[in-house]
Amino acid sequence: MASDIFGAMVKMFASTHYNDTTVVIFFLMLASWIYFRLVCLPFWIVNLFTSPTAVYPEPISHFNIFLTLNGLYLCVIQVLQVYWFCLFMKMLFSFAKTGVAEDTQEKVESKEKSQ
Repeated sequence: MASDIFGAMVKMFASTHYNDTTVVIFFLMLASWIYFRLVCLPFWIVNLFTSPTAVYPEPISHFNIFLTLNGLYLCVIQVLQVYWFCLFMKMLFSFAKTGVAEDTQEKVESKEKSQ
């Protein structure tokens, strides 16, 4: 997806001394994440469950159960998209409060290794 491009760019620029560029690309990633993953994806999921055209033609209509399963799998992916967005927002608020950008997931993993 388009937001993956900005996500990779954030990772790349975070490893350099271009902090201002990293911040701009981070906000571009957030904007594209909101549009593509929190607006468009739920629309497609709802359309898959509600559209009368989202069915196979009669000769292979017995495969319609797989469309429903795909919709359920997409619902799980949507939950993950919301979770990841919440992590991004947590990172943003932490940066706004402290002025230090840190990966909160790395902190959790290092605590687990030390125990």
